[in-house]
Amino acid sequence: VIGDWNGHGQVPTCSNNHCAAAINAGVDMIMVPEDWKAFLSNTIQDVKNGAISTSRIDDAARRILRVKMRAGMFEKGKPSTRYLAGSEDVLWGEQVK
Repeated sequence: VIGDWNGHGQVPTCSNNHCAAAINAGVDMIMVPEDWKAFLSNTIQDVKNGAISTSRIDDAARRILRVKMRAGMFEKGKPSTRYLAGSEDVLWGEQVK
């Protein structure tokens, strides 16, 4: 389960830089565009003080990795080694306008 862009900040008792409730409710990947350093620090503190269990973090990581494995993301190699890697002309080409 992936959260929306700062959507966790709309959950009661939460803010854009802190939301144990969303993680405990089952959101595996939180989208934090600006306050990510504070969110990471607060989440680590929540795990240390028991507000989020390590088993919940393990479950989220397992589910994220499972989806990536099923999508073949680890079989294709690093993006920097793939066909057209670093080809900025492709990014700005007619086909993407």
